[in-house]
Amino acid sequence: MRSLVLFLIQYGGVGLFFLLEAICLYLVVNYNQQQKEIWLNSSNIISGSLLNFRSDISQYYNLSESADSLAADNARLKARLNNAQFVQTILLDSVKDVEKQQQYTYIAARVVNSTIHLHNNTFTIDRGSKHGIRPHMGVIDSNPGGGIVGIVTNVSENYSVVMALLHQGIRVPAAIRRNHYHGFLSWQPSNPKVINFIDVPKHAEIRTRDTIETSTYSALFPAGIPVGIVDTFWQDPGSNFHTIAANLINDLSNVQYVYVVNNLMKGEIEKLEEEASSE
Repeated sequence: MRSLVLFLIQYGGVGLFFLLEAICLYLVVNYNQQQKEIWLNSSNIISGSLLNFRSDISQYYNLSESADSLAADNARLKARLNNAQFVQTILLDSVKDVEKQQQYTYIAARVVNSTIHLHNNTFTIDRGSKHGIRPHMGVIDSNPGGGIVGIVTNVSENYSVVMALLHQGIRVPAAIRRNHYHGFLSWQPSNPKVINFIDVPKHAEIRTRDTIETSTYSALFPAGIPVGIVDTFWQDPGSNFHTIAANLINDLSNVQYVYVVNNLMKGEIEKLEEEASSE
């Protein structure tokens, strides 16, 4: 009780001042129309600002959930593109209706860890076996401009490790878009923005600024995904093939979302080729 009395003696004047100020403010606002309108306008502005602030905070913390949802929607849309379909009829001039069957589906995933400074770089994504991920699936960039990320190597229930395109063991069939000459994508540890395109026949016409894209020779990726732009090319003495250095379409140092490619016909292709090779 003594403490309460001492508190009131020490701070009672200040409390009384604010109480009287509040009463005065109430009387002024309620009995003067102009001041009342000013008060209402000001309170609406303040409350609106607070609501906007709360909304911004809420949206910020929901960004991850929204991004995951958008990535899943985009994966479904990519599965409807022409290069995700298998054409079941041979096109003739007189044929207009083409039967198509789903060949590729896509699983959206987020990159949770990555390296680009090693000789053999990898990505870790937040999707695993329970989401339908299996080893030897292709992984592409979610960037609409295109780009390959790598190939799945190890899978747990919730996560997967991807052998990055910036890996000495990578070897992906590709082609020059303009004339369809084929070769293989290969990386030499030097520049994380440059990929080599090797085993291109020496008689192939190559131009700087040519686009290199995934080819029909790969069972991991749909054909036609841009990978790189030709910068320089050369032919080693005594070789029958060109080597091309191409600037990558995508920047693998800031990949956040990817699509894991599921080729629904990959098993059939591999089984047929295995049977043919054993004969």
